[in-house]
Amino acid sequence: MKIQGTNGKQRIFVVDDERLIAVTLAEILNQAGFDAVPFHQPLQALEASQAGQPDLLLSDVMMPRLTGIDLAIQMRALLPRCKVLLFSGMPDTVELLKKSAEQGHLSDSR
Repeated sequence: MKIQGTNGKQRIFVVDDERLIAVTLAEILNQAGFDAVPFHQPLQALEASQAGQPDLLLSDVMMPRLTGIDLAIQMRALLPRCKVLLFSGMPDTVELLKKSAEQGHLSDSR
C-alpha cells in the first residue's frame, strides 16, 4: 500500500538545517505536484513521520544533533517503505556515506 499525502499526492519530507533551503526545495516540489513538507530540525521530521508518513525523505547529510544518515536510519526503522534521498554540499560527507554503507544502511554511497 502506497502512503499518500494530502489529495492523493506523494508526501515528501524535506530536511535541511538551513531553513531557506528546506522551504525552497519544498516549494519547488509542491509546485511540481507533490505534498512536500519542510523541516529545519531532523528530530521534528522524525516526530512528524509518525502522524503524516512520508513516501520520501529528502535530507541534507550534515546537520547538528542528528545527521541525515542517522535520520534516514531511524525513519526507515519506523517506516520501511519510505524511500530516502540524501544530499550534501560538503565533500566531507563521502566518508560518512561509505561508513554507513559498510554497516549495511545504504545501498549506494555514490
